[in-house]
Amino acid sequence: MPIVSVIIPTYNREKYMQKALDSVFFQTFQDFEIIVVDDGSTDNTKSILEPYIKEDRVKYIYQQNLRVSKARNNGIKNSSGKYIALLDSDDYWLDSQKLEKQVNYFENNKDVVLTSGGIIRITENGEVLSKILNPESNKDLRENMLLSCLFTPSGAMFKRELWDKIGGFNEKSDLSEDWEFFMELGKYGSFYNFQDYFVAYLQGNQNRSNFNRRANLKYNLGLIKKYKDLYPNFKKAYRVHFFYYVYSFLPFKNALLPLASKVKEVLFGNPAYKKIYK
Repeated sequence: MPIVSVIIPTYNREKYMQKALDSVFFQTFQDFEIIVVDDGSTDNTKSILEPYIKEDRVKYIYQQNLRVSKARNNGIKNSSGKYIALLDSDDYWLDSQKLEKQVNYFENNKDVVLTSGGIIRITENGEVLSKILNPESNKDLRENMLLSCLFTPSGAMFKRELWDKIGGFNEKSDLSEDWEFFMELGKYGSFYNFQDYFVAYLQGNQNRSNFNRRANLKYNLGLIKKYKDLYPNFKKAYRVHFFYYVYSFLPFKNALLPLASKVKEVLFGNPAYKKIYK
């Protein structure tokens, strides 16, 4: 059985799939399997995958369009690795030692349940928008866990046995499903974030409808309440997220964004939980 199962959900990502897969095969740690879950693609995704499917280490699963949580769960259900590594099909790994670093850290730190690393946000043309390193230590991560999801899904690795215990990603909602799952993992042990850039994250079209954005913000308020006894700084986190929820109702909100950021900084302080280098 492989040590690591790499789970790649995809939907109409023929342009990016090859780069994602190649970034896995270029890893120094080679004891892995790849499970691609095609969530009902209508483009040429399968054609792109065919040369890779010939590899014994690559499994291809097709499902009707059931959304990302079910795709991830389906992939993990069909995996056999001790550790699960996530990778979205429009992202790719930058560090060829990513898997090696994470596996070694897990093997030497038995209390750790989740690791990830930094990201570089890029445009479709490869232009760097920003570089983000989240807090490293379990203490700092827990103190700020309610403020934001501090683990990049495409950089995340966790123990398969804990996925079984938790029951997988929440399939009832695709709103902050990764953040919710990661907070559940925190019930079982410690967190760690490498201070290395693991992932190139494609910054796609962020123009979601006001309704969807508002629904996401409202869902986040519920998550913060749900985990207030597990992680500190509930009041601060709730105020920050409530501020954005109220802000989402304002007209001309995009034009007011610089002002909103300044108001948030004055009211709640600087976002010390996240280092951003542009």
